[in-house]
Amino acid sequence: MSGSRSRHEPGTVPENPSPEEERGDIMSTTVRPSGVRQQAEARMARNFRLKEQIINRLGLDTTPEVVSDNQPLFGRGLEMDSLDTLEVVVMVNNEFGVSINDDDAKAFGSINAMADHIEANEVR
Repeated sequence: MSGSRSRHEPGTVPENPSPEEERGDIMSTTVRPSGVRQQAEARMARNFRLKEQIINRLGLDTTPEVVSDNQPLFGRGLEMDSLDTLEVVVMVNNEFGVSINDDDAKAFGSINAMADHIEANEVR
């Protein structure tokens, strides 16, 4: 069978792996597309909820659909100030059970940065 690719059952290691398998170019059998899709949908839902909470808490005149996940929270983004920061810290603690301290300033970079911080620190 020279020149042909090896075929093997999912979850088994092939005796003669193809060059793609050796380089890791082929999706692992442990990663399921439906699982990736579920993670992406959960992330989108979390980001939307986070945007809703920030908009409502700060009384902003916008909607979650208009706010980009990578839009800065300060400056030309949502134009938050230091008082808004305190409101968001309290909201994240109350809504998500996650604390934000002085060392976590990068969490205020964008909605995605805030979601990353929440995911990394939430109790599961």
